[in-house]
Amino acid sequence: MLRDFKLFAVGLFLMVISEGQSQNFYGSMVLGVNASQIDGDNAAGFNKPGLTGGFKIDYPISASLDISAELLYSSRGSRDNRDNIKIDLNYIEMPLILSFRDWYVEKGDYDKVRVDGGFSYGYLFSAESNENSLGPFVNELKKHDVSFITGVAYMFTPKWGVNLRYTRSLFKMLSGADFEQGGLLGYFVTLRGEYHF
Repeated sequence: MLRDFKLFAVGLFLMVISEGQSQNFYGSMVLGVNASQIDGDNAAGFNKPGLTGGFKIDYPISASLDISAELLYSSRGSRDNRDNIKIDLNYIEMPLILSFRDWYVEKGDYDKVRVDGGFSYGYLFSAESNENSLGPFVNELKKHDVSFITGVAYMFTPKWGVNLRYTRSLFKMLSGADFEQGGLLGYFVTLRGEYHF
């Protein structure tokens, strides 16, 4: 399965390079940080920082609407140093996003503000937890995740911008009476920079 993701990543990257400068498609690189938490893990707060990064391709479908596909690495999980809770989860994510753009700047021919909404598929390729957190249950986490995404972006120039996102899983990554609220549900906030080709 991971081999398929690597092949997809290479193919999407080559598409970004070849199509990124064309009239219909444009590409972007993204890099930032996640602040995540998990409902049901006995910890509170967005205390688990994690790296996120990758690339995306955008296709304008009207003067103010884009649809985009992304391929991202995303580190999530949960952390509470007081109670010695540590859950590290690493995903490959493939969001599909619909974006509304506004605040057109004639000099530079770009829109300053963007509102995003969509869904993301995630594949869990590695998971670690200490005994005080999930213990042996870490091996029972679902490998596949579907989330919804909302966000806003601000472009400083036609090339550079910043994006703030909220992502929440639609399904529990682990179910059972051993956990608060009957299982574990992940969500996170992302702050990332964007460079548009």
